[in-house]
Amino acid sequence: MIVHIISKDNKCSFAYHIIKRGRLINNRPLIVYELNMITYPDETDIKTKYDDYETIYVITIISDADKLAGERDYDPAIKMVDSAMKILPDNKTVSDKYDFLVVSRPVELKNIKMQNADNFSHTGDACEDVVGNVYSGNNIYLLNQNTYGSNGSCEFYMGGEYQSISATVAPQSKFGKDHAINFEIYADGELKYSAKITQKTLEFSFEADISGAEWIKIKTSKIVSIYSYNTPTIIYNTVLFK
Repeated sequence: MIVHIISKDNKCSFAYHIIKRGRLINNRPLIVYELNMITYPDETDIKTKYDDYETIYVITIISDADKLAGERDYDPAIKMVDSAMKILPDNKTVSDKYDFLVVSRPVELKNIKMQNADNFSHTGDACEDVVGNVYSGNNIYLLNQNTYGSNGSCEFYMGGEYQSISATVAPQSKFGKDHAINFEIYADGELKYSAKITQKTLEFSFEADISGAEWIKIKTSKIVSIYSYNTPTIIYNTVLFK
């Protein structure tokens, strides 16, 4: 910890400004003053120290925020930089980082309009999978084949803005014992991901590359010689990454 002692008998507005600002920086660094000191840094020296401290603080905040963003934990990263903006409202490095994080934050698929949905629905109801896991929230889709084995599917417009899509998938509790389907992701008509799902499939997560795609399609397809019409499938927490 770096501590500078400033005489109380020689109060200057900038020194007190630093003192108050320092306490907002969560002790990184902390600046305090003490009684009965004879000398103290002049105004120029104080400003130099303050600029140095601001630089250290900004570097630390940006580094911490980048680490969180690298782990795709955007909300705390944005909150951290937003707090720094309140402390340093005129610092362009901080404000630019905030803008970048907001623009780069992943988008939940529920915020994208569904197109050409067939046996594919967005639900706000809790869903249970075959082993009893319960999924709740407002980012849940149910995908199913119909009685005649027609493929369940839905399209979403991406506009070339996204790099990948991720989600958690599980067979819903009513999934048929001897039934199975292929779960698939397409980007502009090209198959990007496929996984076979049966009643015994455990919850799994995936990520598929959709770089530059204008449209994506989420669908199921029949597996030859296997029943596929009783195959409700949960798609949970579907997220698009830029």
